[in-house]
This record gives sequence, structure tokens and C-alpha cells, in this order.
Amino acid sequence: MTDLTTGWRALRELGPMAVWHYARYRLGLVSRGIERRTPAGEWRDYDLAAILRPGVPSDEHGYGAYRRRPDGPRFFFDGVAPAPPGQAQASPSEPILEAEDVLAGRYRLFGGPPLELGYPPDWFAFPPPLDRLPRFDSLVHWSRIPLDLPGVDVRLVWELSRFGWVFPLARAYRSTREAKYAEACWRLIEAWREANPPYRGVHWASAQEAALRLLALAFAERAFLPAWAPHSERAATLARMVAVHARRIPPTLSYARAQANNHLLSEAAGLLTAGLLYPELEGSDRWRRIGRRLLQEALASQVFEDGGYVQHSTTYHRLALAVGVWCARLAEVNGDPLSPPASRGLERLTRGLAGQIGSGTGRTASFGPDDGSNILPLASVDSADARPVVAAAARLTRREAWYPDGPWDELSAWLGLSGGRRVDAPRPASLPVAGLHFLRGSETWGALRCARFRGRPGHSDQLHVDLWWRGLPLVFDPGTFLYNATAPFEHGLSHAAVHNTPLVDGLEPMRRAGRFRWSDWAQGEVERLGGEGVAALRGSHNGYRRVGVRLRRTLALVDSVAWVVEDEALGNGSHRMTAGWNLPDAMWMWGDQGLRVDSAVGVLVVEWSAVGVRPGLVRAGEWVAGQPSEGSVQEWGWRAPRYGSIEPCLRLVLTVSGRAPLRVRTRFILERSWPASMADLWDEPDALVARLRGSAGA
Repeated sequence: MTDLTTGWRALRELGPMAVWHYARYRLGLVSRGIERRTPAGEWRDYDLAAILRPGVPSDEHGYGAYRRRPDGPRFFFDGVAPAPPGQAQASPSEPILEAEDVLAGRYRLFGGPPLELGYPPDWFAFPPPLDRLPRFDSLVHWSRIPLDLPGVDVRLVWELSRFGWVFPLARAYRSTREAKYAEACWRLIEAWREANPPYRGVHWASAQEAALRLLALAFAERAFLPAWAPHSERAATLARMVAVHARRIPPTLSYARAQANNHLLSEAAGLLTAGLLYPELEGSDRWRRIGRRLLQEALASQVFEDGGYVQHSTTYHRLALAVGVWCARLAEVNGDPLSPPASRGLERLTRGLAGQIGSGTGRTASFGPDDGSNILPLASVDSADARPVVAAAARLTRREAWYPDGPWDELSAWLGLSGGRRVDAPRPASLPVAGLHFLRGSETWGALRCARFRGRPGHSDQLHVDLWWRGLPLVFDPGTFLYNATAPFEHGLSHAAVHNTPLVDGLEPMRRAGRFRWSDWAQGEVERLGGEGVAALRGSHNGYRRVGVRLRRTLALVDSVAWVVEDEALGNGSHRMTAGWNLPDAMWMWGDQGLRVDSAVGVLVVEWSAVGVRPGLVRAGEWVAGQPSEGSVQEWGWRAPRYGSIEPCLRLVLTVSGRAPLRVRTRFILERSWPASMADLWDEPDALVARLRGSAGA
């Protein structure tokens, strides 16, 4: 009965075509039809004569010359890309330092600090501190490798095999012309190839991973062309690798089509890239045709009208934009631009991500699942900075330059994009379909998450609030940590109980239906209000209709310098409402009605309404102040700064119990006293509501 109920929910929320495609994929696995289409073998099984079209030289020397012919397919650049203009050279030593780290066996996984993993690394080991987990070193057919072992997250193993190290080595080679960086890249490619025979082992288990690796291989061939050209055998080796990777994708496209998200975009990009850049390979016409069709369908269907992305995730929004820019630019330079609907989808996606950048740091609030994906790390900026891909996309889709000259322009230079009409990047007040709504003050900005879902959410975060001050987050999303972790993080920080959301009776507002999916969607509504000196957003959702309650949250920016949040549980009966807030792990001072946090950008004072509220403070899963209350305390007081990493933070927990309606009011004061002209908004419980209702004409 449980399976039937889950199946019905999937059919209702995902649609019949998604369920049909997933059923086809599962049938292909069970029947071993997919295994027959991707037979386990050895690299020697793929000699040039077997993978090339008739008439193409199949000896290594002849094929190397063929690949270097001047009338071949166009890439973003010929040989080493030109140096980027202006301030893009602000940190010329940074790519060299990162490349030297690679030569020393140190890799920056998920944008984090360098980790000692060896040169070449063990492709099947987990990075520290999780390096004691079981290794995925079996070389049986990829379809027979279990990827869902409890607490064993294969994404950690896959990261190195996305070949992200290609890009710092290419940047260092471009800056210095030193052959050692090109040779280091080749040694790593060869080491990976020797350890991963075709379709055997965990690194073939995901067609998306194969597609992203293919993109890096294509980039490496062009970036290191001057150094690799004398070695004709390398062109032949790369052709074999590209062919095997491209052939891995079509047999499981039904899975990607069922997901209808970044998997489909990435796999389409892999096929389109192989088809465009390697037309001499047998099957390239089909790859190009399928890749182009699926990519255009995805760009037209996965992007909301407001520019939001179907996965409700800033990380996957950036990934989708990077994939779209790669493909659109590659198609453009080869004289076959994408269709107008796909181009419009890419333009909307560009505006949507630009609108989420809230400060001069280029960072966005971290909404939704975050696996750290950054497939084009070609700029000397923080890994969370979205400006490189947005700047490149704006030049490509609108011929506009949205930001001042800076290091974020380097990606544009690699893609052969420059110039553009100077205009400011869009900063919409809301992305209403995506469910992201913004308030902006002088040095602070805030975001309220309130969506009416069309695509399936990866996190249960309705009514979540982020608050930023002077370019850094003060009240923040906890991140993701891992997709497959042990207790107490087995939910991957995806549920409402760890977000900055109100809860009723300790219940989740949506039902978890898998590692990446929630069902029984809590649907939200939002309105924008304002009065004298106050701008506000009021959102609500129906996730607690089963207990007769509707949650409502009002986020108000007062005098452009302070924040008030009012949470209400509207309905009947006796209930418990809890509001939780993730705060920086900094020096703090506790009081009867307030908390002081000495953050990196200034003093934050958090106060709460006193009547009936039970306050408590948690750090790293333990109560450290106030009154303990019911809840998932082991999961509270943690944040994931990047995928695979977790660290303590403070979590303020405010609880009120009694008969509905219930109310909790919280204010956040940024380094100064509460504005005297606004004293009544806090001292008089109904003053804020009355002012906002008056402005709405209620």
C-alpha cells in the first residue's frame, strides 16, 4: 500500500511522462538491456578504425594531423586562450598556485581548501575526513555497483573524476607557457584511463558524470594543443575516450528525461559537444542531433517565466546556466546557433541568477540542494561567486556587460566573449514563480522563500528567510553537507526543521519521498506590503492543513537598517509553534529577551517577544543557553559551508505553545539601536501588522 501511495503521488506531482521514462530506465537495468548497450571492456577494444568514419585516417600519426587541420570544428579559442583584459589579471599568481597544488597532489574539492590526495590520486577513495569509508574500487559493470549504501555518498568520489583540475592547469599554462602543466594534465588523464576501463566501475555509473568529464576533455585538448600537438598518439587516445564517454550517455537518457533537470541538460551538452567537435567519430551525427534537440527542449521547459530554475536551487541554477552558455557558444562559433525558444530560455536563466546576487561579493543566498557543482572554474574569484558565468551569459545572450571590469571576466575571455554595452545587472524585487522574494536596504538585504511549486523541490524550505549584511550572510540556510550521510545528518540538511522556518507541532510541512524529492507540496502565497519607513513581505503556506493550521510569516525591513519577523499559526486547537534561526558561530552573549552575536561584519542583536515564548540556543547539537525545547537538537547548530564539509553555527530556537492563533516576533538589529522613530513597531504588539494592513487597504 505504501508503494502504491508513493507511486500515485509521483504520478500526480511529476506527471505521467516522468514516471514512464523512469520505468523504462528501471526496466533497462533489470533486463540488462542497458548493460548490453554499454558492455564492460578494455580500452584496447576501441581502436581507431572501429570508432572513426570511413575515410578518416586511422593510424595515430595520420589522425593527429587530421585533428590539427585548420578547417576543423571551431572551439571557443584556438590553442591557448588570450589573456583576459583589465582587472581580470588582478591575481595572476592564483591559477599558478592552484596548478602547483595539483602537481603536488593537492586538490580543491567543491571549492574548498587544498586536500592531500596524491599525484595521481586514488580515484576510488573518499577525501578526508571521510577517507575511512568503503572504497568504490570494484571494476564490475557499472550497473551492478550499489550507489545507495547507508552513509556512503558517491558524489564525494565522483568529484575528482569530473576533471575539474583541467582548468587550473590550463590557466597556469596560458599564463606561463610552461609545458609542465600540460604534461601534468596528460599524466592525470592517462592515470584515470588506466584505472577506469570502459563501463567498468563507479565512474561510469552516472551518464551526467561522463558528460561533464567529456566537456573537460574537449577543453583540455584545445587548451594544451601547442604542447600536445607533437604527440600524435594523444589525439588518438582522446578520441577513444570521447567516443566511449559519448556512447555511455544514450542508453540511460530515459533516467535523465525522468529527472527533467540538470542531468538532462548536462547529458545533452555531452552529446552535442562530442557531435560538434568530433564529427569524424562514428555516431557523431546522432549525438549532435539528439544533444541539440534535448538541450533546446530543456532550456525551453526547465526555466520559469521569471528566470528561476526548475530545481529550486541556486547551485543547480548556476550549473544549468554554465551548461547552457557552453553549448550556446559552441553552437554559435560553429555556425549553428540554438533555436529562438532555447535562446530566450537561456536569457531568462541569466537574468534569474543575476537577480539573486545580492551584494558586491557576487554571492547568492544558498537556496535548495547544493552539491558544490562549478563546472567552469575559470576565474580568480571565490567558488561561490556567480558573476563569472552571469557575466559571460549576459555577453552571449544580450551583448551586454553587467559588471565593472574584474577577475570575473576571465571566463568570458576563455569563451571568446568580450565587450558589451554597459548596463546594470537586473535586480528584480521577486522571482515569483521560483518563489524568491527580496527586500533591500542600505547595507543589508533579505530574501523570503515562498513558492507555489511547479517543479519538485529538493529542500523543504517554505518561508525560509536569509538576511545579509555588508556582503555576508548573518541569518542563513544550513547548506546540504551530504546527500547520503549517517545519523544525525541522514536527511542532508534538507528538511524544514533545520532551516530558518517556523514549524507546527514539530511536524514537517511536506512528506519526504526520496533523497531528492518531497511530496504533498506545501503551496505558498506571498504579498508585498509597506508603510511609512517599512517595507515588508508576507508569505503563508498550507503545509499544515492536516492539523487545521495555516502558517504565515511577515518579513519587514525597518528604516532600511533593521528587521522584524512575525510568525503566526492561524487556525484552531492547541499547538506548538517553533521558529529557528541559524546564526554565525561567533562570540555571543545571552540575555532574558535577547542575544548578542559579534559577527565578522559587526554586532548583531536578536530579540524576541517575551509573552509565552520559550527561547533556547543550540550550538553543534547541544543546548548552550536558555530553555531546551522539543526538536531535532542533534541536527541543530550546524552548517555546511561546502559539500562534504560541516561546521558548528548557532541556532536560536523560539517556541510558543497554546491555542491558535499563536505568534512569535523576532527582530534583528544591526550594530545600532532600534530606530527611535520606529519604537512602536516593537513595543506595541499590533503596531507592525496595523501599519502594514493599513498600507494594503485592509
